[in-house]
Amino acid sequence: MTAPTPERHASTALVRAAAVLVIAAIAWVARLTFAPTPWPEAAAALLASGVVLLNAVLAVAALLSPGRWVAISVTVLLAFELSVAVALDITPGWWIAVAAATLATAMLWRRRALEAMAAVSRPDRVPASATTLALTLAGSPAVVGALGYAGVTTGGWVLAAAGVILGWAYMRALVRALWAIRLGWPVLAAWAVIGLELWAAAGLGVFAAVVTVLAWSKPALAAANPLAPQRVSPVPILPEMVPPDVLGAAGFDPKGRPKKKD
Repeated sequence: MTAPTPERHASTALVRAAAVLVIAAIAWVARLTFAPTPWPEAAAALLASGVVLLNAVLAVAALLSPGRWVAISVTVLLAFELSVAVALDITPGWWIAVAAATLATAMLWRRRALEAMAAVSRPDRVPASATTLALTLAGSPAVVGALGYAGVTTGGWVLAAAGVILGWAYMRALVRALWAIRLGWPVLAAWAVIGLELWAAAGLGVFAAVVTVLAWSKPALAAANPLAPQRVSPVPILPEMVPPDVLGAAGFDPKGRPKKKD
C-alpha cells in the first residue's frame, strides 16, 4: 500500500469540511423549523432556506472551486449563524448546528485545506467583488427572514426570491442579470422596506445598499462580460525552439524552411 500524498491529504480535508457544512445546514433546518423560535413560522422557514442555500453553495465551492475566498465566506456565514443562535433557545439541535458550523470553519482554515486551496488557485479567478455579489444575493432569503421578526412582507418575499434568481443568473455570466440588479434591486428593496419596523428597515436598507454598490463596481461587470479574444500579430520564433514533429506537421523542415513537395 502506498502512502497518501500531501495533495490527497489536502483534498480529503476539503471533502470533510464540505460534509460538515452539509451537516450544519441540516441541523439549522431542524432547529429553525421544528423548534420554537422568536420569528414567525414563515420568517423562520425563509431564514432556514437561506442558511441551507449558502451552506450548500459553499460546500460545492469547497470541492469544485476551492480558494481562500471559501474559508472567508464560511467564516462570515458562521458569524451570521452565531448571531441567529444567540436569539434561539438552546436545544440539542442548537448544539449540533453551532458545533458543525464552527467545526467546518476551523477545518477550512487548517493548513492542509489552505494548501489545497492554494494549489488550485488560478490567475484568471473571478474578482472578489463579483464573488461577494453572487453570495450576497444568494443570502437574500436568510437576511430577509432574519429581519422579519415581525413578519415577512410581500415585498420581502419578492426581494428574497429575486435575490436567488438574479444571483443564479449572474453566476451564469448574464449581463442582463447584472443590469437587472443595478436598476431593479433598489426598487424591490424600497418595496420590501415598507411596513417594517425601524431597525429591520435599516438593516434591510444597508443590505440592499451593499448589493447595489457591488453591482455597480467595474469588476462585477467584467466578470459577467468577459472580453472577446483579440486578433494579434504573429511573432517569429527560432525553429530550434519548436518540436520537430510540430514543424513537420506544419510543413516545415527542422531548420524552419518549407518542405519541398514531391
